Amino acid sequence: MRKVVPLIGAAALLLAGCTGQGDGGDPPESAESPSTQVWDEPAAVEAAAPTGFALVEGEERTDLLAENAVTQSFGLTGDEFTSDRLIVTSYVIDAKTSTADYDAQVDVVLAYDETRGFTSEDNTHYPALVHRQDGLQRYTEFPVDDGDAERPLIKQNNYYVFSGNRVVQITCQWRYHFEDIRTACMELTQTLAFPEDW
Repeated sequence: MRKVVPLIGAAALLLAGCTGQGDGGDPPESAESPSTQVWDEPAAVEAAAPTGFALVEGEERTDLLAENAVTQSFGLTGDEFTSDRLIVTSYVIDAKTSTADYDAQVDVVLAYDETRGFTSEDNTHYPALVHRQDGLQRYTEFPVDDGDAERPLIKQNNYYVFSGNRVVQITCQWRYHFEDIRTACMELTQTLAFPEDW
């Protein structure tokens, strides 16, 4: 059983100028920033169950953006058997994938959604903040053929935060309990704890 966690953040290094006598000596070495460092493991992010939700033990995301991933899933207390979920997944992606700016990150998300069978208009994405971290949001929906004509779609708001070759994806998914998911999604995206080296 894989255990899951939430994440994210990037800090700029400010190098102070050196003052010295004579030729001043060697300049200080600069550390590699989190956004350029190549990571081998997903970042450990700390997601607390939002109010009214509980951790669904052992449940994994079925449509991963990358195989190297850790997932945490939360269901509505008393109704954990519906498809309504809050899902947090931390990934490591191919280090050759460009994530340097918003447009590059959108390209990653659009390609991922295409593999999931969602090919809606590209303009269903927007810049977003996830606990003070810059990210992007994209709305998706998927048809469900199980005889429930009143609710033929599973709908999602997905939030993505990138730091180099690390990604955190938060999925707020609903079919039956939109208001509960909306409220809990706001709480989760405002409180998700990213590691210091994000």
